[in-house]
Parts: sequence; C-alpha cells; structure tokens
Amino acid sequence: MADPIVFSGLTREQADATAQFHLDSGATTAEVVPDGPTLFAVRVVYPDAPVSGTVVSGGTVVSGGTVISGGAVISSGTVVSGATVVSGIKGGIDRRQFADELQNPAIVKKMADMVKGEVGWNAPLDTKIVQLETAFNRAIARGQSLAHVLLSTSESKEFGYYQGGTKGTYSRPATTAQFADFKKNILSKVLAGSSRSEDLLGFVATGNASPPTSTAQYKQGTRGGDLKTGVPNQPESYFLEGPFHHPFLRLAGGESIPIPS
Repeated sequence: MADPIVFSGLTREQADATAQFHLDSGATTAEVVPDGPTLFAVRVVYPDAPVSGTVVSGGTVVSGGTVISGGAVISSGTVVSGATVVSGIKGGIDRRQFADELQNPAIVKKMADMVKGEVGWNAPLDTKIVQLETAFNRAIARGQSLAHVLLSTSESKEFGYYQGGTKGTYSRPATTAQFADFKKNILSKVLAGSSRSEDLLGFVATGNASPPTSTAQYKQGTRGGDLKTGVPNQPESYFLEGPFHHPFLRLAGGESIPIPS
C-alpha cells in the first residue's frame, strides 16, 4: 500500500467531510484522529498505482504513477479524475506539496470564500491573486496544511487566522460564477507558481490584515505593503509574517501541475 496522506489542523466537520471525500474517491482507508485538543487530522491511504509512469486512455502523468481515463496522477499514484494541467512558471513558487489536499472540493471552495471575504470580488485581479498566495505561502513557511491556515477564529480560537462570526471572512461566500472565475483565473495562476506579492511589493507575502491589526504590524516593524481592494480607499495590507520553518522552493519552469476541475 502507498504511504498515508495526512490532512491536519481540521475541525471535526472538515475532517469527516475530507475522510468521506477520499473514501468516495477510491481511498482504501480514511481515518479521523485527534490533532491537538480541539482539532483533527485525517490519514488517507490509496491503493498503489498499478504501473508507475503509464498512461491509459489519454490520461496525463504529472509526477509518476498511472493515469486512467483522462485523470491526472500527482505524487505516487494518487488519481485525480479529470484534472486540468497548467505549466509551471520559471522561478515561480513551488506549491505542488498541496496537490493531494486540493483534491478536497471543500478546501478549494473555502479558498475562494476567503479571497472574497478578505478583499471583495470587485478587487483588482492582482490583489485577489496575492490574497490567495498568502495562504499558500504561510502554509509553506510554517509547515501547515491549507485547512489549518484557512481556519477562522470561529472554528478555532487558538489557531484561527481569519475573522469569524456573522460579519467575518466566511460570512459572504463566493457565488457559483465567482467560484468558476476563481478556479480559472486565480487558483490556476497561484498553482503555476505566481508570486505577485514579490512583483508588486518586493517580498513573499505570508499574511494580510486591516486596521487596527495592520497598523500594529507596521508599528512593530513588520515588512509590509498595501494593495487596492474592492472597497474604494480601503486597501488591504500584506506582510512578511513568520515564523519561517521552511524555504520557498522554486520551479524550474515547464512542470505539469494539476489544478482542480
């Protein structure tokens, strides 16, 4: 059997949904286990791929394993049915470590909801891309899962990053049309390695904030910069927030990177 895929930092609801999704997708086991006092992790095991590097019925091999009937395989035989592939950007940030977690539709939708809730859907495209980059970048730097870095304070008082409550980040979710736009024009660019925060602000952004939190960040000397949002004269501030436990690996360019369909 293949090594387990572990999704950590989840609420119980997220953990149960993640486990069920992977069981429905062909996982052999999907075990929910405690991950600290209030959160949970899911250990997922998929069957071994039959033949490494084989393409069947027009599939695309992304990184070893076997693709069957047009699906894409990411890292050691995990099959993603119907995945779309984008080409990696030379020098872009390598975010392929999250490929398995991105198989969970709830995580992908939550990212879209986070972007809308933080900067508004009318924000410039660059701002929305940077907003999504910060979550991925923070997860890389801290060695955390996407599920963990997307938590709100309503979901976890200890680990929540985004504002919770009835007026919080997730109180105004993306519509069906906005979600489709998110996957096509925002997520695809971020997974291909975009680092618009470097281009626009001069650093790899790992966090964001609005006043008074952003004011405090600037006062304590945290490197940051502002970008326009969907609300006139109310920019969002982006920061180089630690801790930095892991480096940002770079793409060579031209890698085949699957994105959720």
